[in-house]
Amino acid sequence: IVPLVLFFFLGEGRSIKRALIELVPNQYFEMVLNLLYRIDVQLGGYIRGMIMSVMIISILSITGLYIIDLEYFLVIGTLAGVANVIPYLGPLIGIIGGVIAAALQYSTLSLAVVLPVVVVFLFVQIMDNVFVAPVVVARSVNLHPLIVIFVVLVGSQLFGAVGMILAVPATAVIKVSAQTIYEGLRSYSV
Repeated sequence: IVPLVLFFFLGEGRSIKRALIELVPNQYFEMVLNLLYRIDVQLGGYIRGMIMSVMIISILSITGLYIIDLEYFLVIGTLAGVANVIPYLGPLIGIIGGVIAAALQYSTLSLAVVLPVVVVFLFVQIMDNVFVAPVVVARSVNLHPLIVIFVVLVGSQLFGAVGMILAVPATAVIKVSAQTIYEGLRSYSV
């Protein structure tokens, strides 16, 4: 049912937005428009941050796989960057793809073939967890990196992989909503 609702929401997004705005009392109209704008900016920033994250992880993976002389370094590195968006499973997709490519390239599945691939992806994941996710994504939504780490951990504990994916944008929306409503109510002396 979610894909169906999402399909109609994406197709009818503007008319739904207009209908919701019409429900707002006139005295809060400006505040609600400001809120919708700020939420749009936050979600756009999050998407830009995720695209930047995919690019950085792809470049790191491609570079590492090139250094260890893997033939399909471009394909596997790009796959690893895109798949990295999926919590837990994404990094495994990159490692498994790299190990399969190395095994096919060298016609063996020995430790000498697998270990360099695992080391490359271990390095990439350390860079992702220490730098890319906390700093790049945090800056894209104006949240402190420690808050990003905290909400991702809480999201994963409460809702699993979906919670990890939605934790940062949900926190950004809650933050900007609270700020906008507080500023709006204060300016109207309510």
